[in-house]
Amino acid sequence: MYGKLSIVKFEATKKRISESRDRKREAEQGANRYNKQSAIVRFAVQALALQMPIGKLTLEVSIPHAQSLKDRRQVVRSLKDKLRHTFNLAIAEMNEGGTVWNQATLAVAVISSSTQLVEQHLESIDRAAQRIALNLSAEIADSYAEILPD
Repeated sequence: MYGKLSIVKFEATKKRISESRDRKREAEQGANRYNKQSAIVRFAVQALALQMPIGKLTLEVSIPHAQSLKDRRQVVRSLKDKLRHTFNLAIAEMNEGGTVWNQATLAVAVISSSTQLVEQHLESIDRAAQRIALNLSAEIADSYAEILPD
């Protein structure tokens, strides 16, 4: 019923599909390795290579209404997304998978051409974080900035 040519074509097509899946899987694994590297570390490496000052802002967030990790995650993700969208910065949660439901620690990293611009940027990020946290029924319990010299 099927000729030898159709069987050969079928086998060739099957092999191409398999190779395509393998290439896609390898590309995804490479992307996952890249994504696992912290955004803050990538940011710092870029700044050091360009001899630019690096600013680091640590935010201690208190979430009194959080009754579960889901509530905590929702507030933290929203705060991170809004800050990332508003400013050109790298932000990461420092105590991922924390056991405390009503607290979180976030670290923000920024670079700029001068120390003065980094200071201004960190101050505006802190003010925005305070405002966003209040809108999310959370509060910034503590925040502290550090500027690494260029």
